Amino acid sequence: MLIGDGEPAEHLDLWLATTSSGFSRLIAGPRARESGLVTPALRWAGAARSDGSTFAYLAVRPRRSGTAELGVISHGPRSGHLAAQTAEQLHIWNCQRPTQPVITAHPARTPDDHLPQGHRINKPRTRLTITW
Repeated sequence: MLIGDGEPAEHLDLWLATTSSGFSRLIAGPRARESGLVTPALRWAGAARSDGSTFAYLAVRPRRSGTAELGVISHGPRSGHLAAQTAEQLHIWNCQRPTQPVITAHPARTPDDHLPQGHRINKPRTRLTITW
């Protein structure tokens, strides 16, 4: 997927975290990046997914002036499958380009049927729901 430097892409990592399973972060030190061992898309701070035995992460490749190609690199026994799933999520995001997430907070004891649909994060005193 080609993306321009000025294109809005904020919240891509939050969108991935709330719409797909196994979201994680790839932390790569300068030596790993400089050697080419990993090439994470730094604009997205290492957005990645894992299914336990395989991981995939967003990578970027510079293209013509002002654009870059955003893609997926995957390693592990199910790398083709997880890379395809993650690329499909990128395609959906690119078509929809959701703008701002709506984050609502409720007391921790709020029953599920009183919460809006969306991704839930349960904290000791609060239940957060994130919707697009």
